[in-house]
Order: sequence, then C-alpha cells, then structure tokens
Amino acid sequence: MALNTLQGLYGTRSPIYITWSEASVTTINSVEMEVYIWTGERASRPASPHITINRTTGFGSNTTHTTDISSLIADQININIAKLFNNNILSEQNNRVAWVQIDYDVTYNTSTNDTGSSDIFQVIEGYSYFDEGANYAYTQTILSPTSDQNTYEYNVEMMPIYLGEYEEGLDIVYSYEDRVIADGGTIESLQCANIGWRTMRILLDDGTKYDYAVPENVVHTGDQAEDRIKLFPSGMANLKNWLLTQGSSLDIINSTWYKLQLLDTFENIIDERKFIPTCEIKYAPVQLAYISRYGTWNYATFFKRSEETIDVTKEEYRTITGNVQDGAYRYGLHNPVYKKYNTNGKRRLTINSGFVDEAFKEVMEQLLLSEYVLVVTQEASTVVKNGSSYTYAINNGSVAVNVATSSLTKQKEVNEKLINYTLDIEYAFDELNTTL
Repeated sequence: MALNTLQGLYGTRSPIYITWSEASVTTINSVEMEVYIWTGERASRPASPHITINRTTGFGSNTTHTTDISSLIADQININIAKLFNNNILSEQNNRVAWVQIDYDVTYNTSTNDTGSSDIFQVIEGYSYFDEGANYAYTQTILSPTSDQNTYEYNVEMMPIYLGEYEEGLDIVYSYEDRVIADGGTIESLQCANIGWRTMRILLDDGTKYDYAVPENVVHTGDQAEDRIKLFPSGMANLKNWLLTQGSSLDIINSTWYKLQLLDTFENIIDERKFIPTCEIKYAPVQLAYISRYGTWNYATFFKRSEETIDVTKEEYRTITGNVQDGAYRYGLHNPVYKKYNTNGKRRLTINSGFVDEAFKEVMEQLLLSEYVLVVTQEASTVVKNGSSYTYAINNGSVAVNVATSSLTKQKEVNEKLINYTLDIEYAFDELNTTL
C-alpha cells in the first residue's frame, strides 16, 4: 500500500491530504488513523495520539481513501496563537511550529491489513494558494514576501529563516560533515560541501559589509520543532543593537539600503531581503505585524497620513418620562423620551503606505488574508535611542487589530506611476469594558 509522503513544512489553513491506495485489492474495509502532534524535540513523540480517526463505512469499491487533517491539527496549535499574553510574542515561535506523524492501520476485503507510520513532517499556522496545488510544502528560505521593505529607524523586526527539513535543509553542511566522519573519512575543508547556510552577511549600498559566520550550535541545533525556523534581527533598531554586540560599526541607519543575505560555503546567495531606511519628518509612522501565509510574523510600515476615528454602536428604547411631583405628573425637556443602552465603540485607523514598489501588493494581500494583526503606532512605540543603541520592550507596545478593508486594487506602475496604498484597521476590542 502507498501512503502519500509528507515532508517539509505545511500550513494548517490549507488542506493537508492523507491518501492511501492499493492496486491488489478490491475494497477497503476500515481505516484507522492516529495523529500525533507535538513541539520540542523531534524524538519526543507523545505516547498517545491527539486525534484518532476510525472509519468503517462508505468506501464502496473505492480502494483509495483521502482525509484532510489540517483543521484537526490547527485546533491543537492555534491555542498558542490566540492567547498572546506574552511580552515576547514577536521574537519567539510560541509553540506554533509542531511535528506531526501519522500511524495508520488499513484492512481490506482480503482479510489483510496494512500498518505503518508516515514520515515526520512539520506544520505551522499558514496557508498556500489554490493554484499551488494540493499539499503545498514551503520551499522558500526566508519566510516573508520578497518585495523590498521600507523600514523606519525605530522599527523592531525579526526575519524568519526556514532551515528546511531536519538534517536536509540549510544545516545539511553539518550533517554532511558528520556522515563523512562516521564513514571513516576526513574533511579538509567544508568548502567541499557547496550546501548549507554558512554566513549571514549584512551588506550596505556602498559595498561595506559585516559577515557573521553562523556556528554549528546555532544552525544545526538538533531537533527542536521551533528551531527549524530561526529569527534574525532585521529592524533598524534591533539589528543595530545586534551589530554593536558583534563589535561592528556598520552604519545601517544612514545607509540608502541594506541587505540581509544568507550565503552558502562558496558564498553563493541562498536568499536575501532588501531593507530601505525611510525618514519621515511630518507624519507618525504606523507599523503592522501580521502572521503571513508562512505562519510567521512579518512586518509592514505605513509612513504617511493616518487618521483615527471611533465607530459607535448602540440600542435605543422609548421610556416613561418624568415623575409625580406635588400630586401632579411632570416632566421637563431634560428628561429623555428615547433612552440609549448597550452603547459601545471601536477605534479605527486609516493609514497610508507612502510610495512603494509594485511588489508591495503581495504584502497588502497577505495583510488582508491574515487572521492575526498587531499595530504599533509611533506614539505607542517603546523604542528609545540611547547614543548608538536602542532600548525597547520586545512587543514594542503592540495592540491587536483587525483589517477592516475588504477589497483592494493591486496597483501597477504602468497605471498608477506612483503607488500608494490606504488601509483601514479596526482595534480588536470595544472601547468600554462592559458586562454585556
């Protein structure tokens, strides 16, 4: 029997299909599937499954059976996303990356049964597009949109780097070394392995750079689920702080742009992102953090005009007006005939991106499709410059919001010449802490 093989990283907001097929039988009698979901060490699979699916009817003469387990897995890992009471929410994975393995037992009309286990694969709160097909596994190394990003001096951002499958991705250079030594060989230089993430380069527009040799204990950390996605400082504030701890005086603040590049053992670029420091002297920038299609926190800064409004909701009833005074019924104009109750309100921000590259449309699309968005306005930001370094709280004063904009035109340079996006966001709570 063939069980479809799942390898890599999958988003639980899109279907994850498990399929069996067998050519030498005529019918399936039953299928039992035990789904194990866990975080931490790869080898620490729990003793009992989180989900058991047992199906004994409805197969007919079909010898192929398919089950979508994505929503079942999502129920287990989403608990850690929805409860964001954590000051470090933007700098750690919050148990949102998990291992999954499936044990199966299929019986056929021939009184035989097929048992076994799937490969261990990983899941995260993300999604794929319909045209990418079924069981789409992320192949992107840096889990963020590829567009150039305008960034502000006081931004605190982290760049998510997916190491790939365990012992087969960016850290394969180390397991390659281990295999050679285990076979009795020796390695004169790791240059013989033109694979793996060896260097993080911070490159400026004037050609100056800082190269950080990624040590083995940072990349190939073992089999922790969360450690398969590394977070590297990419915002101007936290990246500058990190460079200072490395003894580097690289001036990213006053550069025209800087790039974060992942290099292999031959200094070939595995992946990179470009950041453009933007100075805004008139408006208060608004930074959004959102869980992107890859299930990781990504960022977008809106530099231009922002407006705050409040939308009020209420109910109303007609009441008895006035009371009896000196034996007569009286009322005055200060007594309402129509009384409001259940009055509450929500704040709304209208923000503008400023002029952006055409590729920024992917960021806007993922913002609209995201189910978790945080906002940090300049007024709420905790970032303070202290000489050449910065101090800040990890969550940087973030507040939960929902994107109220439901329709967006993807702008093209050939049509608009200068591209600017406007977005409405609504604070995800009522203004009044009411009992109803």
